[in-house]
Amino acid sequence: MRFIWARFLRLVPALAVVALFTVFIIGPLVTKINLYEYLQARRHGEYFQTVSVFFQSYHLPGVFESNPVDTVNGALWTLPLESIMYVMILAGGAIGILYKKRFAALIILSTVGIFLFINVHTVHALIPIVSCNTLNIIKYYILPIHPFYFLVGALYYLYKDKIPFSLYLVAFAP
Repeated sequence: MRFIWARFLRLVPALAVVALFTVFIIGPLVTKINLYEYLQARRHGEYFQTVSVFFQSYHLPGVFESNPVDTVNGALWTLPLESIMYVMILAGGAIGILYKKRFAALIILSTVGIFLFINVHTVHALIPIVSCNTLNIIKYYILPIHPFYFLVGALYYLYKDKIPFSLYLVAFAP
């Protein structure tokens, strides 16, 4: 429960402030419609779904509608993914995987290895276990890339006591 509460406090209060500020300060300042119409529109309720983290809405009435992309706070698209990763960590902790560092590392490295096999053309060209069409289906529809960054970060966290800090590595890290 502490983990869930900590994740809630990490995301939801700041997100609620951002949503309120966006709807009631930024929106009225930049909308192309008059203020009365803006305040009467029902899209605000949809935008406040953003606070739920999982159900994002990126549109406000008259805001950025003439832009090629009319999203408001589009950078919040990562929050559902982040929340899913937190659910994965919660599940791993609940079933005890996180308490077995080597087992967790094996799972993470295996997952990253599968990801690299699927996404690095040279690897699956050298080891043709499945067809390219199958790999493309897996790559684009089943295995999104973003969880793997999180998993690598989790691996670094698991072994933080073994990884020396180096300004040189920080300066040249991608």
